[in-house]
Amino acid sequence: EGLFGIEPDALNDTLLIKPGLPAQWSFAALSVPDISIDFKRKNNIDFYTITPSFQKEMHLKFIGRARMDNVESVKVNGKIIQWKQLENAIANPSIEINIPAKKNYDIQIKWAGKTFVKPALKDSFTNNENLQLQFADERIIKVFDPQKCLKQANTNDHQLNAVVQNTGNKTFFVEVQQGVFTYWQPFSFYVKSNNKNKTDTSLITDQSVFDTIDLQH
Repeated sequence: EGLFGIEPDALNDTLLIKPGLPAQWSFAALSVPDISIDFKRKNNIDFYTITPSFQKEMHLKFIGRARMDNVESVKVNGKIIQWKQLENAIANPSIEINIPAKKNYDIQIKWAGKTFVKPALKDSFTNNENLQLQFADERIIKVFDPQKCLKQANTNDHQLNAVVQNTGNKTFFVEVQQGVFTYWQPFSFYVKSNNKNKTDTSLITDQSVFDTIDLQH
């Protein structure tokens, strides 16, 4: 439901909670007949109190966006538990924790390390224009270009250089590693024709349709 991403799956005995709260929020709460959630943030620690009231008990699968590139500890009801990073995360590296069914969950996530900063990229390019991305703390692993919008692409640990090609709305992905997390950074832009006598009016609009891309290739 909404910003807390509540998805009960009674058939598989799983309650998925995947909060998508704005990064600047330091507190939020939700109370509905089936569940209540209270979120607070203090310095580098996120606190979640979750009390489910569904007819059937389900184990909790909690997925939280990483605020920093390391995790000092994750505690549930006062006990340190294991966590793992969410595989093939896009845009936001995330942690996943799985907890047996309980009457309530007091989750405490203590972050450490550096924050994540996405490299800036302008909104539009002209066909055959040079593109450069400079990554600060993230290390480039590989580039995935399903729309073939880049040519002559080459990378080192912290920089991507390429030439854009093919007009229209384009997206490519860069798999990066920072701290303990590996995830995909998406980059979207519009490529204009370099034919000055041709007017290209196919900019992104409310009616634009985007294809779903499977990163598990």
